[in-house]
Amino acid sequence: FKILLLIKYVIFKYIVFDNIRINIPAYFEWNPGTSANLRVSIISPEDYPTAQKIVQHWEDQATHAIHNCRRETADCLDRFQDCAWVAGFAKQTMQGATPGDGTEVHLCLQGNKPQGIATLTTSPLYEDHYLYMKDLVSNPENIPCSANQSMRIRGTGTALIGSSVQRSKELGAKGVCVAPTPNAKAFYEKLGFEAKEGSFLLFKE
Repeated sequence: FKILLLIKYVIFKYIVFDNIRINIPAYFEWNPGTSANLRVSIISPEDYPTAQKIVQHWEDQATHAIHNCRRETADCLDRFQDCAWVAGFAKQTMQGATPGDGTEVHLCLQGNKPQGIATLTTSPLYEDHYLYMKDLVSNPENIPCSANQSMRIRGTGTALIGSSVQRSKELGAKGVCVAPTPNAKAFYEKLGFEAKEGSFLLFKE
């Protein structure tokens, strides 16, 4: 299993990562105060298959970490579990997207390396007022754990939320709606999201 995962990683790193160097104009730029200057681009449906390969790779990485990082804290393992779970949903969202259905995919890059992906429903708006963020997944290398200290990039989630909020303004929406996992709820609340009903959180302009 480990050998198979290593082969998949090498193929992905040197084929898919090279192919992601698409000349997409930056829609949103974010500098979290470190050397990691991040940019977010809204990719076209033609690039969804590549994005699906990216999140599949992240799902595989996170699943591998769950089974091989037993020395990590329970909180860290929960984050890997969330990453694998949301990556799977993001892949399904892109696979099921059709032209004109209101799906948008925001890709966060540091240089040419993918660091995060968010899928949004821009039409119809949630309760006719809010842009709905269906999935937000970050490269599992950014999850805080002992194995990631040297490669971790901070600010990916914030950058993707920033691009989503900017997009909601363009659409005339009141803000952004999310339904986060229990582990991610505090992250969204820290950025200004407030409870609405059930598991939904809203960010109001």
